[in-house]
Amino acid sequence: MTDRKWMPSHYMDEAVPPARPTPSDWITRLPDGTPALASSDPYDDDAPGRPLTEGDIIDFDWTEHYGSRELTFHKSDDEWTWALVGDEPVAPQDGDLNVAALGNWETVAPSLHEFASEYAREVGDGDAVMVAFYAWSRQPTSFVFRGGAFQAVVAKGEGDVR
Repeated sequence: MTDRKWMPSHYMDEAVPPARPTPSDWITRLPDGTPALASSDPYDDDAPGRPLTEGDIIDFDWTEHYGSRELTFHKSDDEWTWALVGDEPVAPQDGDLNVAALGNWETVAPSLHEFASEYAREVGDGDAVMVAFYAWSRQPTSFVFRGGAFQAVVAKGEGDVR
């Protein structure tokens, strides 16, 4: 079982804030009590959010984390091989799997094979690295702000939204 978390799609940039358990967890209040979409700056509690009005539609992306595992590299002749402790997660149907050295998101790759092929250039025989596995949604999901919460948009028919 995974722990799916959400983030406003337009917050996915160079400095990505931590995702939250539900889209509604991004709702905050401005000083005058107006509901707002929380700021993308996770380090500034005083950063004003974007005011929300009934019926506003915001796109969100989800992420799932599958934990980390140890990856060990071995060299024989001029060829590298690697061994993963545990199973490699399978990407969800509606998302893309990513692999990165734990704590070094600059190493992200779309598969374990691609990650290991690139990372092998920086290691020696017998070296190990902890790798993190996670997925991001392939497409955003639209949510409507209604009744003080975000609710998934459900299409009734072509062009209609309820």
